[in-house]
Amino acid sequence: MDYINIIAAIVTVAAFVFAIWQYIDSRHRAATERERIAMQRERLRGASSTAVACAEAANLIVQRGKNSDATTVELQNIARVLRGSLLLLGRELDREDHILGIWEFGKRLTISDVEPMNRQTDE
Repeated sequence: MDYINIIAAIVTVAAFVFAIWQYIDSRHRAATERERIAMQRERLRGASSTAVACAEAANLIVQRGKNSDATTVELQNIARVLRGSLLLLGRELDREDHILGIWEFGKRLTISDVEPMNRQTDE
């Protein structure tokens, strides 16, 4: 009978330790998830501001094109800015899609998980 009580006590202590570990692990995962959501929101704010800049550049092309003193070179330069902003926005959205594809609850992202954005220069 003593052996059964000892085994029962060991099982009870092990279950208690496991419950504490699960509680701490779930709190850690929840905190990690909150951090990742905050980072995701910040990246989406950046993509949103890039989209607004693209719209403003397109509007500038339209407005400057209405003036007779607007040169072709000036409009081309504004169009280059617009093109670069659209390429940047496309890359940002591709990166966000990649991040969402590898998203696992409670797992931290590492630098190697996030593909860097390749930047091309206008020649």
